[in-house]
Amino acid sequence: MQKEEAIKIYKSFASMKDVALLIILVFIATYILISALNNNSEDGIFIYVAMWLTALPAGIAYIAHDILKSVNKLDEIVNEDLDDKKYLEIIYCIIDYGKNHKQKNNLQRTFYLIMQERYAMALIINGKRKEAEEYINSGEIKHEPYRMFLRACIDLDRAYAQGDAEKYIKIYKAAPKSYKEVKLHACRALLMQGKYDEAIEGLMKYTPKNKREEILRRFTIGEAHLRKGSKDEAKIYLEYVINNGKTLREKFMAEELYKEL
Repeated sequence: MQKEEAIKIYKSFASMKDVALLIILVFIATYILISALNNNSEDGIFIYVAMWLTALPAGIAYIAHDILKSVNKLDEIVNEDLDDKKYLEIIYCIIDYGKNHKQKNNLQRTFYLIMQERYAMALIINGKRKEAEEYINSGEIKHEPYRMFLRACIDLDRAYAQGDAEKYIKIYKAAPKSYKEVKLHACRALLMQGKYDEAIEGLMKYTPKNKREEILRRFTIGEAHLRKGSKDEAKIYLEYVINNGKTLREKFMAEELYKEL
C-alpha cells in the first residue's frame, strides 16, 4: 500500500455523508408513496415503520463493516506483510493529513480516532515508546479507553525491556480488561511470573489470527523454553522468528536471546 492509497481510504468516508442523505430521502419518498397507496391507513404506517426498523440496523452494520474493512486493510501491512516500519509510515500519513483537514462527518471522525490508536501502537511496536507517550499525553486522542489501553501497553513494554518482572505484573494486574483478554498478553504475563510451562501450554493451544501473531507466539514460546533451561526447544522457536520475522522487532529480540543458547 502506498501513501496515496491510504489517503484515498480516509477521504472515502467523507462521501458516506451523501449516502446517508440519499437513504433518508428514499425513506421519505417511500413513506409518501405508501401513505398515498393506503390512504394514510394504519397498515401503511406499519409497513413503513417495519421497513425503517429493518433497514436502519442493516445500514449501520454496512457502514461499520466498511470501516472495519478499511482498518484491516491497513493492518495487513504489519499483520501479514510484517513491515512495522512501513505501517508506521502509512498510519502517520493518515494522521498528518487528518490533522490538517477537518473531518467532514462522524464516520470520518470515527475512522480517524481508530487511526490515532493505531498510530500510537505503531510507535510502540517500532520501539518508539517516548514518542508514543508524548502523543498520548498531548491530548490528541480523546477516547479515554484508548488512552488507558495504550498507557498499559507502554508501561508493560518498558517493564519488559527493563526485565522488571515485579513491576510488569503490578502494571498487568491494573491494566484494562480489554488488554488482559488478549491471549498473547496473558501468556506473556505468565512468562514474567516464571510460570513457563503454563505460558507454553497456553500458547501451544492458541491459534494465531495472522502472521504477526504467529511470530509473537513463537517468540514467547522460545523465550519461555530458554528461561526454563530447555535450550534445544528454545532454539527451534527462536530460529523460526529470526528466519521469518522480517523487520519486526521480535526478530532482533530473538537474535539477542539466541546468543544465550
